[in-house]
Amino acid sequence: MRRYVLPLLGALLLTTHAMAEERSARQSVPGPDYGVALTPAVYFVNFLFMYFSSPGNAANMPAYRAPVPAELVDCLLEHPEGCRYADYRQYFDDHGQCSDGAQGGTCGWKAQCELEPAFKHLAPPEFDRASQINEPLGPGRATKTARSLGMDKDMVLTPDQYQCLVGTPGQRSAAQDTIAECIEDLTNSNGNADVPLSSYGLSLLDDPAQPGEALVRSVCSPHAACLRMNQVIAESLEGLAQTCGFNDKLARLLVKTPIARFGALGFVCQSSSIQSSENACLAESVRRK
Repeated sequence: MRRYVLPLLGALLLTTHAMAEERSARQSVPGPDYGVALTPAVYFVNFLFMYFSSPGNAANMPAYRAPVPAELVDCLLEHPEGCRYADYRQYFDDHGQCSDGAQGGTCGWKAQCELEPAFKHLAPPEFDRASQINEPLGPGRATKTARSLGMDKDMVLTPDQYQCLVGTPGQRSAAQDTIAECIEDLTNSNGNADVPLSSYGLSLLDDPAQPGEALVRSVCSPHAACLRMNQVIAESLEGLAQTCGFNDKLARLLVKTPIARFGALGFVCQSSSIQSSENACLAESVRRK
C-alpha cells in the first residue's frame, strides 16, 4: 500500500498490463477475491518497510494467503467501509480454497497484480491446511525473504529510531498514528491479534456508532490506515527520517532493494482493484484450467 511511482512509469505499466490482461482473459474464468495486501508487489512493499522499521513486525506478516469468504465479499462490495464481523465470522470457518477441486485448476492474479516468477515464489502461497491460515512468517522466514529482496541488517532501524518513527501512544502525530495503525493491520496474525485476519488481507475496526461492534474490511478500504500511508510516504516520511536520524538507511532502502519498482507495480494493482471492487479494495483472481 505504498506509492513510489512516476506518472510516466505508471502509465506505461498500466498499458502493458492491460494488454496482457486482454491476452490472458480468453483462457481463464473468474476466481475468488483476496485482500490486496496479499498480492505480490503490494506484499513486498509492505514487507520491506516492515523489516526496515522492525524485523519483528515483518515476522508477524502472513506466511500464507486465503480467499475472502464470498458472503463477506458481497457485503463489502455494498459497504466498502466494513461489514459487521459478528455476521460473517462463521464463514471464515469454511476455509474455501481456489484449488479445492470443485472447479479444478489453480488461481492466479489478474495481469495488473501479477509479478515475474523470480520474485513471485517469495510471496505468500495459498494455504494447504487450515492451520496455515493466519500463520506468521516467523523470524527465520522473514530474514530469508529480506535477504532475497536485497535487505541487509545495516538498513534496519535501531530500537530508538523505530520508537521515534512510531511515537508514543497519546503523543503521536497524525502521521505516526497512521504508521502505527497500518503496522497493526498488517501484522494481525496468529499469536499477535485477538482476531487474526492477516491471511485474508483484512482488519477489524471498532464501530464508533456501536461500541464493541467491530467491522471487518480490507486493509486498504476507504480511509483505512494502510491507504492513508500513501500520503504519509509522500509528505511525512522524509521529515520523520530527518528527525529520527535514519535518512541514510531510508536512502539505502530505496536504492538497494526493489521497493520503488514494487511500489509502482503495487500502485497499479491496488488502483485497479479499488476500481474493479468499487472501493472495497479486493483483488480479483483468475482460475486457470
